[in-house]
Amino acid sequence: MEILVLGGSGNISREVVRALLAREHQVTCLTRGRRPLPAGCRALRADRQDRPAFEAVLREERPEVVIDLIAYHPDDTESALRALDGRFEQWIHCSTVMTYGPPIARLWADETTPLQAQTSYGQNKILIDELLLRRHAATGEARCGEMALTTLRRMAEGGIYDQLGGGFCRYSVDERWAIPHFEKMLYDNGPLLRLY
Repeated sequence: MEILVLGGSGNISREVVRALLAREHQVTCLTRGRRPLPAGCRALRADRQDRPAFEAVLREERPEVVIDLIAYHPDDTESALRALDGRFEQWIHCSTVMTYGPPIARLWADETTPLQAQTSYGQNKILIDELLLRRHAATGEARCGEMALTTLRRMAEGGIYDQLGGGFCRYSVDERWAIPHFEKMLYDNGPLLRLY
C-alpha cells in the first residue's frame, strides 16, 4: 500500500513509519528535513507553515492512505485536504486524548465523553476533528467520517490506558494502539504516584 505520512521524524511518527515499513508498505514522509527519517522511506521536504510550498509538494502525490501526525490547527488540515483534492482512499488524523481534558480526568473515553480541552493544543485538535466530521456531513463521503472516527475507535480499543500494566497512556507505538510508548507513559503516570 502507498502511504503518505505527514511527519515521520518525531517520537511517535518515527515508530509509525518503522511499523509500516516492517509490513512492507511503500512509505513517503513529508517533513521539514531537520531530522533523519527511518531507512527505507521516500523523503519529501516542505514546511507545513509555508502553505504554497507545502501544497505544491502534496499536489504531486497520489497516496492510498494519508496519516497526518503533524496537524496542530484546522488550517493545517484544510491545506492538506485542499492540496490532495480527494486523491486518497483513507485519511488518518492523529488527534489527542487532551480533547477530553486532563489525562487523569477519565480512564475511559468514547464518542459520548464530553470534550473539555483545557489547552490550546487540545482545543485545536477538537476543531480539526469537527472540521473532518463537517466535511463528511457536507460531502457524504464515507472516508471523511472515517478520518475523524478512526482516532476515536483506536483510543477506545486501547490507546487511553496501558494494556500491559494497567495504567494509561496518551501515546502508542503500534497501529492497534495497544502498546504504549513507555517513555511518554512515564510523563503521564509519574504525577499519579502522589495519589497512591
